[in-house]
Amino acid sequence: YEGMLLSEGFLRDEIEAVLEVERGDLVDVRQRVRALHDFRASEQFESLVIASRRVANILRGMSYPEEVRPELFREPEEEDLYRTYLEVAERARPLLEGEDYGAALSLFVKMRPIIDRFFDEVLVMEEDEALRNNRLALLGSIWRFFREVADISRLSV
Repeated sequence: YEGMLLSEGFLRDEIEAVLEVERGDLVDVRQRVRALHDFRASEQFESLVIASRRVANILRGMSYPEEVRPELFREPEEEDLYRTYLEVAERARPLLEGEDYGAALSLFVKMRPIIDRFFDEVLVMEEDEALRNNRLALLGSIWRFFREVADISRLSV
């Protein structure tokens, strides 16, 4: 199937990014690959990949809880990122359920400036274990959300 997608003009990194998260439904795999391929032509593509990589890189090899505890937020950037994530997730959920992956990617990219501000202003690897784990849990939620389409961090810019 991967060879067939390559012969149709899709790029290897697009295919691998999707196969990293979805292997069961081949029609769905193709829709996701098509969405990434089409989104690659947009001005927002690089921004999306960079945001995804920033989140993925800090989580690599880390263990952290899945549950975000908003009562532990200490910085306004944590609250902003969490609120933005929830808003984008709410708007993206029907798009993902309707397999409109391109529209979902367009929503994902709206998180980029908030993600950047979070990384610029918040020390994720805080000494306080509860704060550190909560910040990692927040980023983990975003990471899992992005992966509902593909492992976007695998895409080349």
